[in-house]
Amino acid sequence: LGLFEDPYKYIDESRPAKDILTDATRAASKEAAEHSCVLLKNANQTLPLQKTGTIALVGPLANSQRNMLGTWVVAGDWKQSVSVLDGIKNVAGSNVNVLYAKGANISDDSLLIKRTNVFGEAEIEIDSRSPEEMITEAVDAANKSDVIVAVVGEAADMSGEASSRSDISIPESQENLLKALAKTGKPLVIILISGRPLTLTWENDHATAILEAWAPGTEAGNAVADVLFGNYNPSGKITAER
Repeated sequence: LGLFEDPYKYIDESRPAKDILTDATRAASKEAAEHSCVLLKNANQTLPLQKTGTIALVGPLANSQRNMLGTWVVAGDWKQSVSVLDGIKNVAGSNVNVLYAKGANISDDSLLIKRTNVFGEAEIEIDSRSPEEMITEAVDAANKSDVIVAVVGEAADMSGEASSRSDISIPESQENLLKALAKTGKPLVIILISGRPLTLTWENDHATAILEAWAPGTEAGNAVADVLFGNYNPSGKITAER
């Protein structure tokens, strides 16, 4: 590579503007995110969703940009990320009515929040409303919808180095939201944002469909929406337990 002769050979201050977040690199990011999605469950052929009707989009990660990049991104600019909410609006078209509700905080555990937000950025944002008020809003949206899409899971720094959890289920605040949504009787599609496998016993028993999207990156919302609406058939795999 010639780096022994010239260690600074490839340093060029004009490169970032030409090489980072271009149309081509965004397209590659979206393709990688689509290919990594794993369809864990799809009862009654709930997915792909139709590009008509009303969708209740709920969950603390549904309108998150910060947590789409996952951990260890360092120089990644999360403000350039596409949220799932924006991605669905981009992909679904004008015949789909999207009712958004946060529904819950990622966690209500003060110690976990402190440790997750240790680098000074609020990966876990605490809403001014009570958990009960947020769930009520989400259930109201669900009752007005044809299908529920719940975007839940972990904040970026809840996984990775020095981020072990004694309980790798979905945090209680989000579990309470999911249980309230399931009681509406509407089809419940769970989109998982996480950096590791999670314990999903209740979710597997009660959700209609489950899509593992991991930390989808800069083009997160557009990639997830493409999978939800059938523009891309999820092909990601995980190891099978026997």
